Amino acid sequence: MISSGLFVNLCIFSFFVSIMIAIRIFLLQRLAHKYKWMSGIYASIVSAILMVYSVTYQQITYDLRFLPLILTVLYFGYRAGAVAGITMAVCSIYLESHWLLTILILIFTFLFSLPLIRYRKRFSLLKQSLLCFFIHFIVHVLLTNYFWNTPIQLPFYSEIEYLVFGILGLGVAVATIEFYRKFYAVAEEAAYAGSDSCKDEEDSFFVRIIKKELEYTKEQLESFINHHMDAVIITDLEGLILRVNEAYEKVYGWKSHEVIGKKYYDIAGAFSKDVHENIKKTVAEKEAINRVEVVRARKDGSLVDLRITISPILMGKMS
Repeated sequence: MISSGLFVNLCIFSFFVSIMIAIRIFLLQRLAHKYKWMSGIYASIVSAILMVYSVTYQQITYDLRFLPLILTVLYFGYRAGAVAGITMAVCSIYLESHWLLTILILIFTFLFSLPLIRYRKRFSLLKQSLLCFFIHFIVHVLLTNYFWNTPIQLPFYSEIEYLVFGILGLGVAVATIEFYRKFYAVAEEAAYAGSDSCKDEEDSFFVRIIKKELEYTKEQLESFINHHMDAVIITDLEGLILRVNEAYEKVYGWKSHEVIGKKYYDIAGAFSKDVHENIKKTVAEKEAINRVEVVRARKDGSLVDLRITISPILMGKMS
């Protein structure tokens, strides 16, 4: 079986993942703009080392050379992945006699993984890495057993071992990298909290939390207004239209860009300026006008019976 060889590969791969994080922490802070390209080259070097410590079983070579490539694509993009893939192919030409098989597996794995770009945001990085490796595994099995004329005798114990070690390697690598990223984010936040720039901005941490809450509340309010079944129009005290929803457009016939920025009483069929002044006084006293029956004109001149409610939006002041 190939367990011992793949275990050596797994240890080497895990070691170089740790080395990559150490390099990122201590040496490459000043080279962040070049880090993606350097990561591609680093991944290809790790792949070459894994090739050197590969194991051969029934005329087929097994190692974890594709794991660095998968991680490079997921964390640094397809450009860095292309650098890693091309360099890995060159290393395979110099190190192996069956380099053409490696290049074919590389090409078909890349092509069949392209559809994941569109849907990758739906999955966590661990799931993305496992999906990519599963695609690679299928390509590997098909090419080696049906197109390379080196069929593996049943049962496929070696293929199962390769699948298990690949999944284990990706799980360890993603867990290690994600732990580092979260720890680094917490450390960076703590460092900022103790810096002079943070002290100049009083309660900056809590201000950021409040801003996020306000953004979330704003999104909820906008969603509520947009999907409300009744026509909604928002104006200032002078009658200037600030916003209307889709139901307003359907009921009255005017599009939002036709009325926003105009005075409400200038729109045909709306309240007269005198009525608006009375409404303004009522709203200024923080009172609401509830379910008044009126007849209004649409854009095409037709009339519609409505019940309207006018409510003030109170803007609190922060002390």
